[in-house]
Amino acid sequence: MKDYHNFSKEELINEIKKIIKQKKFGLVWEEKDKENFDKNPSENFPILEEVKKKEIRVNKKDGFNFLLEGDNFHALSILNYTHQNSIDLIYIDPPYNTGAKNWVYNNKFIDDTDSYRHSKWLSMMNKRLKLAKDLLKPDGCLVCAIDKNEFARLFILLEEIFKNYEVHCITIEHNPKGVQGINFSYTNEFAFFVIPKGKKTIGMKKLTKDEIYISNLRNWGGESLRSDAKNCFYSIIVKDNKIIGFGDVEKDDFHPKSQVIKKKDVFYVYPIDKKGIERKWRYARQSVEEIKNFLIVEQKNDSVEIKIAKDYETVKTVWTNPKNLQENKIEEILDNLRLNNNIDESLIKKIKKAFLQSTKKNKDNFARYDAAEYGTKIVNSLVKNSEFDFPKSLYNTYDCIAPILKSKKNALVLDFFAGSGTTAHSLLLLNKEDNGNRRFILCTNNENQIAEKICYERVKNVILGNKEYAAITNIPANLKYYKINFIKKSPNIDQLKKDLTKKCTELLCIKENIFDKILFNTDFSLFENEKSIMGIFYSNNYKKLEEVSNYFKKVDKKKIMYIFTLNNSELDNLDFVELNNIKIKPIPQKIIDIFESLNEF
Repeated sequence: MKDYHNFSKEELINEIKKIIKQKKFGLVWEEKDKENFDKNPSENFPILEEVKKKEIRVNKKDGFNFLLEGDNFHALSILNYTHQNSIDLIYIDPPYNTGAKNWVYNNKFIDDTDSYRHSKWLSMMNKRLKLAKDLLKPDGCLVCAIDKNEFARLFILLEEIFKNYEVHCITIEHNPKGVQGINFSYTNEFAFFVIPKGKKTIGMKKLTKDEIYISNLRNWGGESLRSDAKNCFYSIIVKDNKIIGFGDVEKDDFHPKSQVIKKKDVFYVYPIDKKGIERKWRYARQSVEEIKNFLIVEQKNDSVEIKIAKDYETVKTVWTNPKNLQENKIEEILDNLRLNNNIDESLIKKIKKAFLQSTKKNKDNFARYDAAEYGTKIVNSLVKNSEFDFPKSLYNTYDCIAPILKSKKNALVLDFFAGSGTTAHSLLLLNKEDNGNRRFILCTNNENQIAEKICYERVKNVILGNKEYAAITNIPANLKYYKINFIKKSPNIDQLKKDLTKKCTELLCIKENIFDKILFNTDFSLFENEKSIMGIFYSNNYKKLEEVSNYFKKVDKKKIMYIFTLNNSELDNLDFVELNNIKIKPIPQKIIDIFESLNEF
């Protein structure tokens, strides 16, 4: 360690020059221009104003989903008050910065002639990811879609911001036809999964019907003999076409005379093929019972075959479009040929190759992650006169969120680059499949009326139903629509507090998820839901608290009271004997503190 105290001025300057020249590990970029907003955060506080006519309420017992119209920086600022440490999953599909003028910075479209376009993109993402991180629960995750243009820079940025997380990269074939480049045809993009270190976060991937095919539990081909895995040679016990148990691993000197040994009405099935060759089951005796529910018995007279049809798998890091139904059928046919006929494996491969070549065009039509087939077509059907470029495939987003949320049926999901609303659609589809009650928060600006005319309209039609896509719509849910507005800061701090208190009702309703208005006047308002009642006290005329207290006494619910105060310590001097069993929360100082702390961004 050098002792810089004894350095001369010239020596210090030379030392600094050496340090500057040294390579540094990490991501460094130049903020050419500080990001400008329509309303400067240092001069204005963002608030929410509900667009009541856009509310969708299907079921009073369910909570609300939210669509926030406005810049997502302001939306994230608001959510840092209402939802800090409350989000289970953040899924975002930010602008890819392709140089094709597909995003705006400081009111200008960024194209490939802008020498600072990567720096501007990083500055924009850095601010928002830092705000977003504080919204996650301790076990919460973030998934971010991206393509080759900012892939490398985003990876390093995520590692810098999310230091106690793992960052995994998934490759997704989203365009089977490819986009022609100078040297390559690009068929894929990426998704970064940012998950807490050391925790089991990603569940199993559920296979579609088209992906599942039934195959024999008995191995064939190379390394399929009994001698290749001794723990895989045992009997499977069948009665009345049902598996009732599994025998122990057989001793080396035991050799069944046939594939099936029948004892009265019970069959003991061994992995022996039609030629009488002793092979092995695909699962060892110690693990086969774990997949018992996926086993199928096919019995014809005294012949019994054990097959497997597993409908899940561990999530892989490369997602290609799954096989279609016809391909799975050929797999079953080929399996039967192996089992019942003396056919060489090389001939099997030729048959399969010929089939795949003949169905290549049909395969493209079944591309699950194809953005044109399951993105653009769906949006154009659900939204009239849609002009939204490059919506994600519904199933691309679904497969990103489902393994994380499958065991969390009450999860809360945020997308602050909501675009056409694919995240909301995917989440509602998951709810439909397993009767979940997951909710979403969407944030998007209204450039080209994307919030009102595309995102909102799509979500509305997913909830209310669409004839062309009946299987993936008509999913009951509640939705509230808010616009972000602003309160100009006043040099008079007391006046500012009064102004903010008058405008904070929507913030508090969202924070507590309580919306049904019971009573409203200039001094206070009351709201309730199935389990809770909330009061918001707007004035410092504390004598009026008695009215609230009397009302609360009649209600057997959780009680929350937000009370306006110029100084939080004022509440310590009030007598709240009549307000016992009520959670008291001062406003608006906490709101001001959070918004002020975000000015550094």
